[in-house]
Amino acid sequence: ISACLVGSEMCIRDRFIPVTSAIIPKVEVSGSLLRTISRSQNLEIMTNAAIVDCSGISSKSNLLNSWAISKDSVVLGNIVSTSKLSTVFKLDSYTLTSGVTYTIKFTSLYTISQKSSVISIQVYVAPAQLVAVLRRGSTFSMHPNTNITLDASGSYDEDIAPSRRLTSLSQLTFAWSCIRTLPSVNDTCSIQTNTATATTPYLYIYAGITSVDTSSRFTVTVSDSKRSASTSITVQVLSLASPIMSLFSPYTTKFNTFDRLKLSATIKTKATITSTWSVNDTSVDLKSVLQTPITQAVSYTHLRAHETGRNL
Repeated sequence: ISACLVGSEMCIRDRFIPVTSAIIPKVEVSGSLLRTISRSQNLEIMTNAAIVDCSGISSKSNLLNSWAISKDSVVLGNIVSTSKLSTVFKLDSYTLTSGVTYTIKFTSLYTISQKSSVISIQVYVAPAQLVAVLRRGSTFSMHPNTNITLDASGSYDEDIAPSRRLTSLSQLTFAWSCIRTLPSVNDTCSIQTNTATATTPYLYIYAGITSVDTSSRFTVTVSDSKRSASTSITVQVLSLASPIMSLFSPYTTKFNTFDRLKLSATIKTKATITSTWSVNDTSVDLKSVLQTPITQAVSYTHLRAHETGRNL
């Protein structure tokens, strides 16, 4: 660059002013910078990075994008995004630990100017619930002088992947309790229990002859160090002449109304009886939605499964 005074031969020459590109990448994140998920959810963070010149033209050329995830300011190099796109960060469900807040940092470097933009997203993994499950449903019947096992081994921690729930059952504690509900409410259970199994997923019970025409409600409480969940089952002791029936549903906590509802009933009888399905919602016409007979004669131990449409 040369500078000269007007009307003069005095000039200042050979002054060089370096000109470099100071363009900084423009980075945007789709969604909130503070997020809460559960372990059972997949994580996906989408960003957009571009260079915008003085004329407003946007370009993604010469950008080097990278991700880093950290916990308590320590970068976790063993957790890597599964996405093939450099602007998307993905993790499969059950990758992160519940109760922990992670910082996920996205960096976009413009390789010509060596200028970069960084944006951070905070992700909190909220602890999920324990789910207590009893396999016999909510009510079943038994005859006197018989033994039955109440099975709560289907209970689980929602923070544990389904493939590992059976092996992680030992991490939960179980506590059983019982009260009599019929013919009158009493804290003394009318059915005998094996106390040796009262802290296991399986409770062994025995109904003596004096238990006939009584009902007892058994409750199992599933716990860990911070959470607990309970569920109950009512056990009726009927005379030997009475049929024995138990209901079963594969649904524990949730049911999608667009799915087909499946219920099953197990009936044990020594005589010919008639079984009939009913619903306590008068707006539902069972005959129009059931795909199996609403009434059926039963003369032996019989398993029947009714499937209904999504309106039930």
